[in-house]
Amino acid sequence: MKNTLLFLFLIAFSFKIKAQIIEASPTISTNEYFNLLTENLIIPDSIKQQFPNQYLDLTVLLTITKSGSVFNPSIKNDSLQLGSNLKKVIEKLPKWNPKTENGTPVASQKAINLSIFIPSKENTIDNIKKAIPEQGMLKYYSNVMRKINIEKHVDIQVGITEIKMIATFIVEKDGSLTDIKIKRF
Repeated sequence: MKNTLLFLFLIAFSFKIKAQIIEASPTISTNEYFNLLTENLIIPDSIKQQFPNQYLDLTVLLTITKSGSVFNPSIKNDSLQLGSNLKKVIEKLPKWNPKTENGTPVASQKAINLSIFIPSKENTIDNIKKAIPEQGMLKYYSNVMRKINIEKHVDIQVGITEIKMIATFIVEKDGSLTDIKIKRF
């Protein structure tokens, strides 16, 4: 009797392991989706005056329906009252691929951390030039990756084989970097 119960438990346990869950994802690249969201979110002038040359760090909460549409997006702790502006932007963005469990679409929730830079009036987008490293972007990325201890962050046995990092900084006129911040690692 004990062997039968153990066998049934093992069958039930192995069935749960084989369940396939695919998380919700945008129908366009994730970076493109976040860029569109950040670029199109209207920040009122009063907030721009209050936070010049600073980053607004927002946590956007999304409910993705079974059909892939976003339902009732909001901003966690929305003290700046940007929620209505967020809803207008989300309505114009592409749908999501819904989360699936064993091939069946299900509703899910996502939390997205956005960091939006608010330039001062002197540093408008029109008078800021795009900075390009002297030796090119590939050489720059290579130098950055060489200085990061990859083994510390990559675990091949667990299946983590890539690192995504978002860093922000200002390139000064002399080429030096200031205000360096690691946003996600």
